[in-house]
Amino acid sequence: TLVFVADAVVTHEMAAHRLRLRYLWHRSWCQGRSDRILEQLEGTTPEPGHVRQLLRSQLAHALKAEPKRPATAVAMLCDTARAGGYLWAARGPGSTRPWRRNRRR
Repeated sequence: TLVFVADAVVTHEMAAHRLRLRYLWHRSWCQGRSDRILEQLEGTTPEPGHVRQLLRSQLAHALKAEPKRPATAVAMLCDTARAGGYLWAARGPGSTRPWRRNRRR
């Protein structure tokens, strides 16, 4: 049974590294990849231009809502990273991670 309590206070604790911009970007990128991989496993194919259309509408909505807030910029970054991860996963299973550079040993 679920009960709604209007005056309830909820505390959500998370590790400090999850508040960093790099973590949010990486998490969004991986979510986009997961979205695409799940679509491929389910056999669904989005319409051509689906990601561009979705990204445009999300960015337009964010800019219209409150364009000067830092949270808006972060949301736009995350939406862009998610779309990038989605498109990267469409390249196939052999795709490497673009955020990791080859390091010399």
